[in-house]
Amino acid sequence: MFLPVGLDAVESALSEAGSPALGAYLPRVSFAVLIGDGGRAFFEAFEEDRRLRRDLGPVANPLDDFTERRFAEILREGLGAGETWRVLFPFVDHQPVLSFQKLGCAAGLPVPGPLGLQIHPTYGPWWSFRGLALLSFYDAPIVPSPPSELPISDSCHACAKPCVHSCPVSATTRSGFQAGVCAQHRLFNARAGIALCATSCGARNSCPVGSEHQYTERQISFHMKASLTMIDSFARR
Repeated sequence: MFLPVGLDAVESALSEAGSPALGAYLPRVSFAVLIGDGGRAFFEAFEEDRRLRRDLGPVANPLDDFTERRFAEILREGLGAGETWRVLFPFVDHQPVLSFQKLGCAAGLPVPGPLGLQIHPTYGPWWSFRGLALLSFYDAPIVPSPPSELPISDSCHACAKPCVHSCPVSATTRSGFQAGVCAQHRLFNARAGIALCATSCGARNSCPVGSEHQYTERQISFHMKASLTMIDSFARR
């Protein structure tokens, strides 16, 4: 999934993050594209990669590692050496820390709904940002990226919002997602040995948009466990 985003929006995101301007990351940036994956295909490729590389030993963040390697392969094949591209990632330990959701809005996605996610018109809540590719073409003028053809579709506006009724602690609300409430509930349950909300999310599962693209149980469990580990890490600081 590729979403062109205007360079002015990228500059604004960098400024909000207190980071240097675009030129510090790649000279003469002429195009920026948000890259995401929807549905199950990317995760299936990740699982196959893990199977093939099992003898190389574990890595701290295997999906992040796979994403970086895969993007580098794709961009090298299409554009050549890295002097013409740079990818900024939404990983926890990656700099700069950008608001990918704001960039998504600039690219044509709706604002986050009750789940705290931007509901994609095709994939619903079953997709993720994977990176922001900055591209530099020295023989082309620097111009703002064209607007995305993705229709701005706020599916949540007309929805009956079953997600609101499916959350056991009312973290999913009509006025927005209460991240702190969700995190505390999940952390309490995990430490008490309660499975509820540990490896799945009933609220997200109830979203009617893009249900045919819903992640497999294995994929949902992977992401839920990873987020719980992150929550626990922050709570112990």
